[in-house]
Amino acid sequence: MDEKSIKVVCDHWASCESKLHAEYLMIQWTQFAVWWEQLTVPSNLLLNTT
Repeated sequence: MDEKSIKVVCDHWASCESKLHAEYLMIQWTQFAVWWEQLTVPSNLLLNTT
C-alpha cells in the first residue's frame, strides 16, 4: 500500500441455515466484490502497454 491506496474492511456476519446456504452467501459476496471492482477500476489499468 502507498499514500494513494485505501484500506477497506468489511466485518459482516450472516446467519446461515446450512452449509449450502453459507456457500451461496459467499458466492454472492464474491460476485459483489468483483462487480464493485469492475466499476471502480478503469479498464485501461488492466491493459499491458509494454
